[in-house]
Amino acid sequence: MTLPTEPPFLRIWEFIPAPRQEVAFARIYGSDGEWVRLFGRALGYLGTDLVPSPDVPGAWRTIDRWESEAAWIVFRQKHAAAYEALDRECEGLTMSERLIISGAPAVG
Repeated sequence: MTLPTEPPFLRIWEFIPAPRQEVAFARIYGSDGEWVRLFGRALGYLGTDLVPSPDVPGAWRTIDRWESEAAWIVFRQKHAAAYEALDRECEGLTMSERLIISGAPAVG
């Protein structure tokens, strides 16, 4: 087994689910959800975690891991239409969303 030489490329989003949409939000954004199935079509996708926000009560964070930024970019190019369609489908599930990190974590 070869260990990666670089830290993974991360995309971390913070979401506040809309009232009465928490269950649907967790289903779609969770580890077996629609986003994970879409990302799973791509080479270089390493997985997604859905975790409570440590900073904002009631908010959740998705942590998407990719082998590299290049893998993320290729995914977005190849699956742009499906990504945009799913994003539109999910609009009513959240009151707010913000990108927290898009990049490799600092090492050392």
